[in-house]
Amino acid sequence: MLNENQEICLQELEEIYGLLKQIALEPKTDHKKLILYLKWLKKKTLLVLNEKAFNPEDLPELKRGMVILVDFGFNIGNEFGGIHPAIVLRNSSKNSPGVLVLPISSKKPQNIKDFHIEIGKIVGLKEYHWANIMHIVEVSKQRIIIPPEPKNVEGKVLNRISGAIITQIALRGKKNNREVIENLLSNQNI
Repeated sequence: MLNENQEICLQELEEIYGLLKQIALEPKTDHKKLILYLKWLKKKTLLVLNEKAFNPEDLPELKRGMVILVDFGFNIGNEFGGIHPAIVLRNSSKNSPGVLVLPISSKKPQNIKDFHIEIGKIVGLKEYHWANIMHIVEVSKQRIIIPPEPKNVEGKVLNRISGAIITQIALRGKKNNREVIENLLSNQNI
C-alpha cells in the first residue's frame, strides 16, 4: 500500500508522462528539441538521485579566474543551456557543494551594453569570448566538467567583471548592496 506522498508522486508522473506523450505525438513538434529536453530530463533526474552520493572533494579546489566547463542543461529562451565554459568568480573549497560562475560565450552580443564584458582570447581556447554579468549563477559542482588542462583568465578581465558588477548595482540605486559588493571584492570573493 502506498503512502500519501507516493500517491502524489505517481499522480505527478502520470501527468508529466501524458504531457510529454502529447508533445511527442504532435506533428508540429520540434522533435530534435524535444529529444534534447528528454535527454536533459533524464540526466537531471540522475543528478538528483546521485546528489547525496556526490562528493565535491573529488574535484580540485576551484580558484577565482579558472575557466571550467559547466553543463547548464536544457533551458528556454535566452538562458544559457548545454555545456559552456564559465569563469569561477569566487574561490570554492573542495568541500563546498557549489561554485559561483560567469558563463562565457564565443557569440558577440548584438547590442553591447554595460553589463557585457569582452573577455577576449583565453589561452588554450580557440574562440574570442564575451560574457553577460547578468548570467552570473551559483551551480552545483555536480554540473562541472574539469578540462584536462584548466585555463585561467587574466586579472584585468576579473577587474572588468568586478567593475561591471559594481556599475550594475550602482545603477539600480541599492546603496546597501554597494557596501556588500565592495567588501566581497576586497576579499576577492567575486
